[in-house]
Amino acid sequence: MPEYIIRAFLMIFFCCIPAFSKDYYVSTNGNDNYPGSSSQPWRTIQKAADTAEAGSTVFVMGGIYNEAVTINVSGSSEDGYITFRNYEDETPVVEGTGIVVPKGNNGLFFIEDQSYLCIQGFEIRNYTSSETDVVPVGIHIRGAGNHYQIKNNQIHGIETNAGVDDDLLGADAHGIAVYGTSDTASLSNVIIEGNELYDLKLGSSEALVFNGNVEDFTVTGNIIHDVDNIALDFIGFENDSLDSRYDQTRNGVVSKNTVYNVSSYDNPAYGKDYSAGGVYVDGGRDIVIEMNTVYLCDIGVEIASEHKNRSASNVTIRNNFIYKNRMAGVAMGGYDEKRGSTEDCAIVNNTLYNNDTLQDGNGEIALSYDTKDNVIKNNIFYSNEQSLFISNEYAQNTGNEVDSNLYYAPAGKGGSEWQWKDEVYTGFTEYKEKTGNDLNSLFKDPVFVNLDEPDLHISSTSPAINAGEEISGVGDYDIDGEDRIQNNTIDIGADEYSVSENNGTGHGETGRIYGNVTDENNEPVESVKVKIKGKKSGIKETTITDGNGFFEFDNLTTDTYKITASKKGYWKAKQIIQLVSRQPCNVANSVIYYLHFNHNHWGIEYEEIHRDACQRRTRSSWQTYFQGQA
Repeated sequence: MPEYIIRAFLMIFFCCIPAFSKDYYVSTNGNDNYPGSSSQPWRTIQKAADTAEAGSTVFVMGGIYNEAVTINVSGSSEDGYITFRNYEDETPVVEGTGIVVPKGNNGLFFIEDQSYLCIQGFEIRNYTSSETDVVPVGIHIRGAGNHYQIKNNQIHGIETNAGVDDDLLGADAHGIAVYGTSDTASLSNVIIEGNELYDLKLGSSEALVFNGNVEDFTVTGNIIHDVDNIALDFIGFENDSLDSRYDQTRNGVVSKNTVYNVSSYDNPAYGKDYSAGGVYVDGGRDIVIEMNTVYLCDIGVEIASEHKNRSASNVTIRNNFIYKNRMAGVAMGGYDEKRGSTEDCAIVNNTLYNNDTLQDGNGEIALSYDTKDNVIKNNIFYSNEQSLFISNEYAQNTGNEVDSNLYYAPAGKGGSEWQWKDEVYTGFTEYKEKTGNDLNSLFKDPVFVNLDEPDLHISSTSPAINAGEEISGVGDYDIDGEDRIQNNTIDIGADEYSVSENNGTGHGETGRIYGNVTDENNEPVESVKVKIKGKKSGIKETTITDGNGFFEFDNLTTDTYKITASKKGYWKAKQIIQLVSRQPCNVANSVIYYLHFNHNHWGIEYEEIHRDACQRRTRSSWQTYFQGQA
C-alpha cells in the first residue's frame, strides 16, 4: 500500500568532549587527596564543589554519596558553566540517610550567591527531619546570581515529619527551591528541565518552588507526582526580598510538565483539606503556563495572591490538558476576603474534563474573591454528573470576559449550571441572557478520542474544529507542538486538529524510529549504545550502531519515546520523540522518524512526505532536550 512517511531530521550535539575544557572525576573509590583525574578521582562531591573552575565538568561516577554538598564555586559568562553531572550511563546517588538537617538554609545540593552552575543526572534522596522549623531541601538555590540548569535528576524521599503548631505551621520541605533574597539583584536565567520529583512529604511547602526576587526562568519537561502539597509554585510578596518591587517571581515559562497524584489530604499541615494545586501562581506575574498535563490533583491550576492588596497578574494558562482533579480544574482569586486578587490573566485554549470529582460545588473553573479583567476564551469545559461549569460566589468580579468556549455535560444544555457573582443559573440560555457571558460559545459534545484513558484530543467530527476566536495570547503551538493556527483558523481547546487529505483504509498502530550517529566532522560513529524507552508502553530496547553509525527500532506502538545515544569519550545525546496516531490505521512503515545526532546544528530541520492510504488524522510532534555543551 502507499506509504505515509515523516522524516524528521533532528540535529543535536553529539561530539568529542572539547579538549580545552577541564574535567574532574569523583568516585566512591577515590580519595580527596588525589588530583581528581579519571584515573585518580576524588572521593567526595564536596571536594569538587570547593575546587572546580569555570568551564569545567565534574563527572560523578555511580554509587552512593552520603553527603550534603554546598557548591562554593561559580562559572562565568566568559568561561561557561561548571557542570556537576553523572558519568556516562551511571547514576550517582546523593544520599541523605543519617545526615542531620541543620536549622537555617540547607540542601543536599546547596547554592548561595553563585552563578553559571549545572546539576545533571543525579538521584537525590532520603533527606528528612522531624524537628519543627527545620526545612530539608533536595536542591536549594538562593541569594542572587544567574544562569542555573537543573536537569534530568530524580528527587524523592525529601520529608518533614515534624509536628505542627496550633496554626498548623512548623513543618516544611522542598524537592527543589529557588529563593531570590537580595534587594538589589535577582536570581535569573534558571532552567529546571527533565527532572522527576516524587514521594515527597512537604508539610505546608511545595515540591518545586520559586519565591521572591526571581526572574527569567523556564520549568519544562518535568514529572511531579505523589506529593502531599503543591507541586509547582511561583510566589510573590512573602518578604523574601525586602524591596516589594522585586519580591515577586516573574517572567517565566512553565511548559510540557506532567503533574499528578497531588493532594494535601491527611498532610498534618492541612488535616482533611483538599487544597494542593498542581500548578500554583501565588502572587507571581508575567508567567506562561502551557502544554502541561495536570490530573488527579486537588486543584489543577490556580492563580491567586494570598496577601491582601497584592495580585497575581499577567499570567496566561493555555494549551493544557487539565482533568479529574478533586476540586476545580482552574481556580482564580483569593480563597477568602483577606487575600489578594487575580488581574489581567488569560485562560485560553485549554481542555478541562471531569474536574471537581468530589462534586463540592467548584465546577470546572472557580472564580473566588477579587478577579479583575481576566479573559476566559476558547476552552473546552466537559463537566461530570454535577454539570456545574463555573462557580463564582463573590461579587468582586469585574471586567472578566467569558466567551467562545465549548461546554458539555451529562445534564445537557437545559440542566447544566453556572454560578456568576453569587447567582446560580440553570440552563445555557438563562445563563447567557442574565450574565451576557458566552454569547458566542457552544454547548456540544467535543467528541474526544477516548474518555476512558482519557485521550482528550478531538476527533474529526468535533464541533471544536475551527470554532475558536482568533485572539492574542493563544501561543504558536497546541499541546502537542503543532501549529496553533492552521489555515487562518483556530480550534477550541488545547488540541489543534490536523487532517491528512488522502483516502484509504487500514488498521494497526506501529511505527519505526531510525537514525545515524555522527561526530563533529560528520563521520559515522560505530559502537554507540542507543537506548529507547516508551513512556506508556514500557518498551525498553538497546541497540549498537553499525559501521555506518546506523541504528533502528521497529514495531513501535504510538507513544512518547526517550532515545539516548552514548559512548565513552562523547557527550551523551538525548531526544524525546512522539509517535502518535489518533485513528485506527496501519502505520507500519508509515510513521518514520529519522534521527541524526550531530553537534553542527541546534534545533530542528524536517521534511514531510504525505503518501498515506488512510483517511485519518495524522500528527507528528517532537521535542528536543540537550545534554552536553556547545
